[in-house]
Amino acid sequence: MKVKDIIIEAEAITGLKANLPDDAINGLTQLVKSVVDEAPLSEQGLQSSKKMILNNLANRIRVDHYLEQHPELLQQAIETPTFVFGLPRTGTTLLINLLAEDPARRAFIRWESLNSVPPPKASEVRTDPRYFEAQALIEQSLNYVPHISAIHHENADSPTECQFSMSQTFCSQLFESMIDIPSYRKWFLSTDYLPAFKYHKRLLQLLQTHAPGQWTLKNPWHPLYLTALKEVFPDAQLIMTHRDPVEVVGSACSLIKHVRLLTHEHVDLEKIGSTTIDIFQRMIDNIINYKVKYGENSISGYH
Repeated sequence: MKVKDIIIEAEAITGLKANLPDDAINGLTQLVKSVVDEAPLSEQGLQSSKKMILNNLANRIRVDHYLEQHPELLQQAIETPTFVFGLPRTGTTLLINLLAEDPARRAFIRWESLNSVPPPKASEVRTDPRYFEAQALIEQSLNYVPHISAIHHENADSPTECQFSMSQTFCSQLFESMIDIPSYRKWFLSTDYLPAFKYHKRLLQLLQTHAPGQWTLKNPWHPLYLTALKEVFPDAQLIMTHRDPVEVVGSACSLIKHVRLLTHEHVDLEKIGSTTIDIFQRMIDNIINYKVKYGENSISGYH
């Protein structure tokens, strides 16, 4: 698996020429190298990881091309978006599902996250052929990995996580949690997240073309990127969910373990524990620092 070959294959899938910025090329290079050199993947796991990378790259190419053809969309505002976050496994999914019931709010829908072009119409979110295609894949997966759904489940029309936008920049915690890739993790935790959030905004501007509303978004991992989030979305409303940290660590580690067991030849449980605690501490420190800088009420709490 090589970066050049993946780009060529994504271009063949989309019928479009890739014109990726340097930050995306860098992230893709870091990810592919770490997967090839370090990840203890089975052959099936390697193919699954390649498909995940290809799907993200193909959507990125389509989005970039569409916005080149419709630059006026980038002039549309993203006004007072709401971001739900917290340590993972603290109820962010429950809260975003409740908030998304408000018809004035606009959620980031699972099927549109990786099949974004053309942007959906509000009346066709559950009738678009892309919805049925994504839902069929989800239902098929339930036959093979029902235990994953029991831990965390999304339907094709469910609100999903911002990391499925950030993954199209190849700067996303999604990859580090699904695959044991130490070098990518080290790079990811020290890189600039601003390009990922700028792309996230561009994608939202595209998706709201025919389906507007107050964007109401969620990603448990956003405490890693609060500075970049604030810069790109300065009027964002931030909501943090809370749960007993002891329960949170165990639940998060369990999810990562079960996901990796599907694709890895062996899973290092001690490493999952230590890296999870490390990343949670980074998130907590960032939240504290953010509140010190912007005030205690800059992040609302949900218990």
